[in-house]
Amino acid sequence: LGFTEIQLRDFKWVFDALDADGSGRLDIEEVHSGMLMMDRPVARDRLERMMRRADADASGGLEFMEFLELMKILYTEEGWFREGEAQLVNVDVQRLDIHIIRRTLEFFRIPKTYASALPRDKLVEMFCRHMRVRRTANVSDALGVRSVPELYRLAGEKEVLTLKKL
Repeated sequence: LGFTEIQLRDFKWVFDALDADGSGRLDIEEVHSGMLMMDRPVARDRLERMMRRADADASGGLEFMEFLELMKILYTEEGWFREGEAQLVNVDVQRLDIHIIRRTLEFFRIPKTYASALPRDKLVEMFCRHMRVRRTANVSDALGVRSVPELYRLAGEKEVLTLKKL
């Protein structure tokens, strides 16, 4: 489907979080509430049409692979997940989205549970130390990245270099 490993992991997390009844399948209500949670309201009839296209087995719900197909439709036809990627990293480190900071720190083996318990200032400090940037630096300029996936790719490369030094 063309998603990165990080996107697949994120989509799996979202899928599991939306699967309120634990059935392994998302119904229209679960998907619709997910869209609202992401601040992406979609008209119900439009969402139903997209879900029917993604529902390969015509079961009326989406299993994980079918959910990925829906995400692909949203990406290719609706432009979701693309817009704003450059704006997300074209900010000073101290203004970087907290979720992006946490996910970046995961590449340096900082456990999610630990990172989610830390205050923003501490996360920014850790990000700066691992990525070797100042907190007032523009992320895009200082690291030479233009999108969130590029930032994650760079973090993965830096983590590998850190391990080689050990």
